[in-house]
Amino acid sequence: MQEGWTLVVRGRTNRLELGDKLLAVTAASGEGVLEQFCDEIGLGVRSGRDYRHVARMCTPPLRAKIAAGGVLINYSILREGARLGPGGCRSTRAVASCWT
Repeated sequence: MQEGWTLVVRGRTNRLELGDKLLAVTAASGEGVLEQFCDEIGLGVRSGRDYRHVARMCTPPLRAKIAAGGVLINYSILREGARLGPGGCRSTRAVASCWT
């Protein structure tokens, strides 16, 4: 069980770190470099944009809250939380609760 938990958390962390890197690359060089960077590392541009968006929305205070929460929140939940539903509302109560 612990090993599974660790793998899920590691996957979430890796995607957030990659999103952070994509934020840094595009901040320094502009949006045009995203495609080139993704191509060079073998990542689809759509995935790169997704990782970058989730990293932007998952602020340091939110990351600290998630880490301290003791509840497993995987990357898929963070991705859904980063997307706004109709009218600017989070898509589900569960997703909304992790972002507040």
